[in-house]
Amino acid sequence: KANSKGEGLSNQYIGILYENGLGVSVDFKKALEWYKSAAEKENYDAMNNIGYLYENGMGVKESKTIALEWYRKSAEGNNPHALNNIGNYYKEGIAGVKQDYIKALEYYSNAAQLGYDNAMYNISSLYLKGEGVSVDTLMAIDWLLKATEKNNPFAIKLLSELERNARNNTNVQKSIISRILNAAEKGNIYAMNYVGASYINGNFFNKDEPKGLEWYMKASEKGSAIAMNNIGVCYYNGIAVYKNYHEAMVWFVKAYNNGEPEGANYIGILYEEGDGIKQDYKKAAEWYKKGSNAGNIKAKGNLGVLIYEEKIEGYKKDTGINFIKDAANSGLKYFQEYIDKNNLH
Repeated sequence: KANSKGEGLSNQYIGILYENGLGVSVDFKKALEWYKSAAEKENYDAMNNIGYLYENGMGVKESKTIALEWYRKSAEGNNPHALNNIGNYYKEGIAGVKQDYIKALEYYSNAAQLGYDNAMYNISSLYLKGEGVSVDTLMAIDWLLKATEKNNPFAIKLLSELERNARNNTNVQKSIISRILNAAEKGNIYAMNYVGASYINGNFFNKDEPKGLEWYMKASEKGSAIAMNNIGVCYYNGIAVYKNYHEAMVWFVKAYNNGEPEGANYIGILYEEGDGIKQDYKKAAEWYKKGSNAGNIKAKGNLGVLIYEEKIEGYKKDTGINFIKDAANSGLKYFQEYIDKNNLH
């Protein structure tokens, strides 16, 4: 039986390769074949993946009913993704399932207990909207904070929106900040960075840059790449410390190496401006490219400017313009102003 499960895991991985085009061409039908082979070996992850393919009509005719059947099979093995997916079906009332928020909460809770952050986010949504439960913003905040521990982007975005929307209600805002501060003191990395920024900007506490930097340091010690980048920004701008481009570079490199692409963007800026190091447009472009490839739109725009201004070789000018436009279209005001100034419409 152990060998059988091992084979199931191998087959599941092959299915993932075909589904995502990793080393092979994307082929949803082949992915489905491998997932089904894995499912026969009691691989519950593969069962959930089969459900996902049916739900989205990938390699098969779309069928939310069949998808739900596979999710239920997967849930028998306590697969958190499947439990969360079933919760979605009850929340939305689809595939013949009667809408039932309480049932949805039950499935989300089971998935959350297994550590699945999307389920934590979904629970917060129920509390915010009062679906199956009484409206409870603070309970929603608690669940969002749990999700941020897993670096859930939806939870991070929603938590920030809730805080901003509460700025006209002092009591609610104080309660939210209290929750975030409590989470920070318990070691929540997102909350630690939030508190650090709040002290540095003087948003919710009396402005105290050294205290803000202290929180960033604590978060960095727990492995937060964002905190490492924030520390780099402090050294770059002289916040709570004397301006030190060399030390900023050290922290930006740490940030990038730990998964924060903004670090690459700042390294590119240091090379482009010649701050603390010899000016080198080629190296600046290399770092901007690294940041851009990792999803940092600022780095893409900055690379575009270097290309457009012909400070580096090997690119067509139109490529630079397109990069700048991509950055502007993402909402970055600087690049829109650059387009207007240089008539790049």
